[in-house]
Amino acid sequence: MFRICAVVASLDSLLHVHGEKLELTLHDPARHGHQVKILFYYPSEVPKTPVPLVVMAHCIFGGGSWYDYIGNALADNGYAMASIQTHQYRPVSSNSMAPDQAFVLDELRRQGREVPNFPLYGKFAGGKAAAMGHSLGGGASFYAVNKYSHPLQGRYTAAFDTILTMSACCGWDDSSIDVGACEGKAAPHEVLGLTRIPSLQLTGTKDCLCPAERVAEPFYRELASDCKYLVDITGATHCHFDAIPGVVGPVADKACVLVEDGVCALSPKHSDKRISLANQEQIVTEYALAWFDWTLRGNNHSLATFDARVREDVMAGVATLKVSNQGCPAPRDIEV
Repeated sequence: MFRICAVVASLDSLLHVHGEKLELTLHDPARHGHQVKILFYYPSEVPKTPVPLVVMAHCIFGGGSWYDYIGNALADNGYAMASIQTHQYRPVSSNSMAPDQAFVLDELRRQGREVPNFPLYGKFAGGKAAAMGHSLGGGASFYAVNKYSHPLQGRYTAAFDTILTMSACCGWDDSSIDVGACEGKAAPHEVLGLTRIPSLQLTGTKDCLCPAERVAEPFYRELASDCKYLVDITGATHCHFDAIPGVVGPVADKACVLVEDGVCALSPKHSDKRISLANQEQIVTEYALAWFDWTLRGNNHSLATFDARVREDVMAGVATLKVSNQGCPAPRDIEV
């Protein structure tokens, strides 16, 4: 289990322990005190080793709490996760979300160094960090990991060690009109070619809102990393990379799935049977934990485990795979 608190104002005034999440409002001096709200997940039993940090960016019109399943699993396994809430339930572009991700990494590390009552005081020193995002949040993450990208303008360290995206999307890359939510483009072209850290892209064969052939695969081809995986989960949908909480959740989920099923019905490429929300969450969580155990904790055995698990899933028809891992420490392989 992990301990959670709610704090209004800032991390410097940590108060009111009452639940299972830490709700924070941070203030970015580089943007005139711009407020960045986050949900902060962390282990209750603080480990002796440095705690890796994951900064999560939600989908367009989404919310930070939609990724509780990932935050809970990470905290239970000794990680911290900050899920951005600033742009909830309204339109947003990568220009706003990417700076928030980079700032949150810098600010939480600062608090970890300088604020004694911060719950992970002294525990981020020497720890690694990941940018993670769903849909638009995934597209924004590619800007967030590159400090000189236009949205960041060199104001933050952008010292992320890996990137994990779930159906990263700013629009369809082969659309006739080049318009989208990433710097006004359908894809973060200018930063994909600069991204050299290990990258894991997750998508689904039933994702018809941002289909792999129009989004994830072009992203994969452009990525400059020599350690990159693209896993297309059989039957996974765009809608089920998140889980909307509360009484509205089931209704909103049904509406999203209905729209996605309607789009899928127009394409024979997306005829796989949709897997359940619980099944998709379990697969995503298992992949993420294995990936982070390698990239954020340096456990090479976990990369071998992740690689073997994905290939077993491919053989079983659970997923398809594209991989270029010449730059990964282990295992070595030719590109699929």
